[in-house]
Amino acid sequence: MAVMDDREGFSLRLMNRLFPTDIGFVRLALQTFVASLLAMFVVLALFVVKTPIFLETVMQDRALALAVMRQVMANGLPIVFLINLVGFSNFGALAHRHDAERGAAATIGMDLLTRGFLFFALHALSYYLAAVSYGSFGGDPATALRVVAPTLVGAALISNLAGVYLHATAISALPFLMLALGKAAREGGRFGALTERAALVLGGERRPRTAYFLLALAFFLAFAFAVSGVAWVMAALTAA
Repeated sequence: MAVMDDREGFSLRLMNRLFPTDIGFVRLALQTFVASLLAMFVVLALFVVKTPIFLETVMQDRALALAVMRQVMANGLPIVFLINLVGFSNFGALAHRHDAERGAAATIGMDLLTRGFLFFALHALSYYLAAVSYGSFGGDPATALRVVAPTLVGAALISNLAGVYLHATAISALPFLMLALGKAAREGGRFGALTERAALVLGGERRPRTAYFLLALAFFLAFAFAVSGVAWVMAALTAA
């Protein structure tokens, strides 16, 4: 049990400094905005390194570069910000909630389902508004909505900007998952026992922070591939 307690204490200490219980909405929103902006540009840099042709194309066309930046700031940042706002709020609620109120497995499931729904819904809304307001997608909202699922198929592998937005939400997902997994280990039960065993396999006795971070990362990556999988199914059904 020392493995879980040490890790959970670390997560609480770190996040409580940034998101205390008495934090006001304005401060919460401001800190979430800054965190989202930083996370998005870190993942964007990774995307550029991963896709050198993208950088070459953008560097050769100033108009395209401005269009990409406008898309990132006007479309991507609001999506990342809103999902992270929900994520940090969920972290605060979980950190100061009695364990018996809801099982950790259910808590994790609800958080990831909420993230997935928001990711799809906010992209659909963004594409719809782009078609209506800026004439994107030939000015046809129906066309805009049809390309949402095919675009999100590549999100897990950061194959496009949608992938940048998805992985930028990890900044709020990972602390939440670390805390929730720690609570699962404390609760016991089948899920808790599996969580604690996995943490021990990952060296949790000596490095609990690293072990639970790796577990949280694995959960987030599974979630990312699930998002792409659902998008693939939706794209296939739309094309049929």
